[in-house]
Amino acid sequence: MDYWHKKWRCPFFVWDDREHVACEGKCRISFPDDASAKEFMEEFCASEHGWEKCAIARNKLRFYERKDKEETANVKEKAVWISARGK
Repeated sequence: MDYWHKKWRCPFFVWDDREHVACEGKCRISFPDDASAKEFMEEFCASEHGWEKCAIARNKLRFYERKDKEETANVKEKAVWISARGK
């Protein structure tokens, strides 16, 4: 169980403890005290829409969007190649 017992909304949340929160991809944020950690986590990690405003989450979303576009382009390229071979 996590330290803060929150309902985490950010899809990139991995774990937390008293003065840290960790996100997917080995990203870890350290806070100077409990109050700072709680404030950040409530504003971003455990917020219904606040997580979308977090710079780390926005970066992760852009990363996955880029990956999806690359995979789609690769599939289309392969389909064209297969189609050309069949002619």
